[in-house]
Amino acid sequence: MVGAGAVGMSAARSLRQRGLRVAVVEREGPAAGSTSRAAGIVSVLTWDEDDALLVKRSAEVYRELATRYPGRFRYHGDGMLTVAQRQETVEAMEPRVRSLKELGLAVEDWTPAQAKERWPHLKMEDARALWYTPGDGQVYGYDYVQVVLEELQGHVDFYFHHPLKEILLEGGDVAGVKAGDAVLRAPRVLLATGVWTRKVLEPLGLTIPIKPYRTQISVWTADEEVRLPILHDLDLGFYWVPDGHKIIFGDGTEHVESDPDQWKDYNDEDFLLSAGERLARRFIFGEEARLQGGWAGLCDATPDRHPLLGAYGPQGLFVAVGFNGFGIMRAPAVGEEAAKLVVGEESFLPKEKYGATRFPSWVDFEIQEGFNVVR
Repeated sequence: MVGAGAVGMSAARSLRQRGLRVAVVEREGPAAGSTSRAAGIVSVLTWDEDDALLVKRSAEVYRELATRYPGRFRYHGDGMLTVAQRQETVEAMEPRVRSLKELGLAVEDWTPAQAKERWPHLKMEDARALWYTPGDGQVYGYDYVQVVLEELQGHVDFYFHHPLKEILLEGGDVAGVKAGDAVLRAPRVLLATGVWTRKVLEPLGLTIPIKPYRTQISVWTADEEVRLPILHDLDLGFYWVPDGHKIIFGDGTEHVESDPDQWKDYNDEDFLLSAGERLARRFIFGEEARLQGGWAGLCDATPDRHPLLGAYGPQGLFVAVGFNGFGIMRAPAVGEEAAKLVVGEESFLPKEKYGATRFPSWVDFEIQEGFNVVR
């Protein structure tokens, strides 16, 4: 298992539960990459029914772990409110909402008056349509990885601070990896290497269609405890997560490719200015909110915004990559599905939408914003 972020640790957990001997190699420490920089929203209101089922299953795992590790890991929030202003956005959302309801998922049509009654701190005067998903919540990816790590200690071998040097081949098939000063022999290698995956595979002559792109988060504080839901504004183009006196505000997506080994990990001034303005559009105390800090992170885009899962390249090599900023939402469920594929079982995910080889080789594509349910 290469990569100790949320997806990699989820897969390691699922593989171990199936009785496999598992070793995890990681160039830094646990959750040191994109996982620790994620806002951690978990919402079934995605752009695809299969994705929604992945999120539903992931939320079940998160709730179970939150019960098992009180005070150390939490799945929290008061549901998520999705907001649309423009009629064309409403029309694009309606069939999606209908399909999710048909799956039995909890998606409610709300009015601005309902939202204001529930959360008086909201500003909803220009909202045309609202959808409330009561089961949605938020997790901190770093905390998730830590409790999974504790669960696996003594059952899985961990090689932290062991950067991958080589995927070993014998007779054209996978035979293990060289990582740091360790040589690990294994007939199967699963890559959960996110934005570094293209660089990892290049020595094998493989060019996987993934582009790293940069996103940003800012953190704002209010004088009193914030009584708000998780919110996704489709037309203003942002999301927020309330946590006590803080609001974690996300957007800042760059539609250009970034180098995963050389990129700007702090906020742009224009993003911070725009974030403050948009916060004030939806939060009555937004103009008084104070900027506490922020950061940037990298996400891994694919041509169709679906992950790449399954066998890829030489016999014994597998990938679980390309989450377009939705890795935390799907990680536990994707770990389960990736484990099935590694041991030769069928996943419920259709290969034509999720299979790693649905793109036979590199194809160029435009980077699209990850958290955008209107495709």
